[in-house]
Amino acid sequence: MSPRIQGREGEALPYEKNGRDPESGLRSRGPQEQTIPLADIAVLIAAHPQISFSHAVLSGLAEAGGMFIACNQKRMPCAMLLPLENHSTQTERFHAQANLAVPNRKRLWQQIVKAKILAQARLLKELTEEASTTVT
Repeated sequence: MSPRIQGREGEALPYEKNGRDPESGLRSRGPQEQTIPLADIAVLIAAHPQISFSHAVLSGLAEAGGMFIACNQKRMPCAMLLPLENHSTQTERFHAQANLAVPNRKRLWQQIVKAKILAQARLLKELTEEASTTVT
């Protein structure tokens, strides 16, 4: 049987003397609230627009190795928060980028800006060519 996280309105859930549900092991703060250790959560999916989480909850979840997924108005996933410590490749890249010398950072930033400008120029050229062919 799956653990019960929430009781029905006004329903009293059976709890042991230590404040835990004997079936699920969850702590109770009342008939509608229970606590779960962040280390026990692999993925937390928020699919309702009125749900809110504190920074402490999200950072604690990430530190515990959990993942957070936010859903849009249609209840489709639209964003994801992943822990960086467990993703060694990405963590290595972040450290390498942070430890770059200032001249290297400036040179790389210059290359990024140039590439973006060239991409915009190509797109503008394509759009103007398409516009001129459809007009004639």
